[in-house]
Amino acid sequence: MPGSVCILALPPLEGDSTAAAVQRQIPRLNCVDFSKIDNRIDSSNSAVWGRFKAICLFDWILVAGLCPTRPESRMNPMESTTPDARSGRSESEDSMTDRKNNSRKHQPGGKSAPLQRHSRVLATALMLLVASIPMTTDASPERQRRPLDLPAGGGKFIEDEEETLPDVIHFYGHEFEGDAFIWVLDTSTSMIIDGRIEHLRSEFIGAVSSLSSESEFGAVAFNSHLRPFDGHCSRATAARKLAASSWVSYLSPSGGTCMATALIHGLEMARDTCRTNRRIIVVGDGVPSCGAQIDPAVALSHVTCANWDHIPIDAVFIGGGEAGFDFFQDLTESNGGILVISQ
Repeated sequence: MPGSVCILALPPLEGDSTAAAVQRQIPRLNCVDFSKIDNRIDSSNSAVWGRFKAICLFDWILVAGLCPTRPESRMNPMESTTPDARSGRSESEDSMTDRKNNSRKHQPGGKSAPLQRHSRVLATALMLLVASIPMTTDASPERQRRPLDLPAGGGKFIEDEEETLPDVIHFYGHEFEGDAFIWVLDTSTSMIIDGRIEHLRSEFIGAVSSLSSESEFGAVAFNSHLRPFDGHCSRATAARKLAASSWVSYLSPSGGTCMATALIHGLEMARDTCRTNRRIIVVGDGVPSCGAQIDPAVALSHVTCANWDHIPIDAVFIGGGEAGFDFFQDLTESNGGILVISQ
């Protein structure tokens, strides 16, 4: 069998009888398939396994030679092998000689027992010697196994994904960087002054049109009521950008300035997206004034409390009053945003 080693197995001696000695067979070989033990043995150890098999084969040949298959015939020196030699002896002497020879052959302590015992001891000693040989190899350093060059992280393959860079938009002469933008636009009655509403439309359409398809955006307009674009912060597809441009073109100034309510709505839209670089951009020209709520400090407190996750709120102030400027400045400072003043 290829890749196997034959190990000698001697049958036990049951006695020194003539029948058992004659019927004794050649020692049986038990073959072990070493190829099934480990089929990943390095080629540099092939010489060691070859030596091991050669020693086992030598052991079998030696023991087979020392243990003959049948015992030699034992003859009484006084017994003649020819009929003529026996012709001068009496029949009683011949029978007595036969009985003595037979009894000597059947004795357990006959002369063949030490030879058999010596062969067994020699076979055992040789097997112990083979087992004690250290498993070494004379492979050259070039053939020795070398460690594999694996990447950092335990060799685990990680596919590099192209990172999406944030968009940089230009709005009212300032650059804003992010991957999700929510606009909060003032359309109160005061926005009709000095063409503020027309300037707002132009700036909004230009900024939205410059967004990449990887970015997201949303928008809500406010006066005494809220007028959201589509109520979502989602991908800046071509269809959405066109729809947003059409939406802002139909906004007309009227009513009050419910800025705090609109900012809280913008924060809720920002939380709908999974983007990390989110920004809210509010555009206005004065302090909040929504029905009975006319205190700017209360409006600022409501917005700051609603912004529990610290989403940056940027502001573009396009008015001229000092109160409005102070409110926008406090709003951006409290919410980690940028204040842009446009005259």
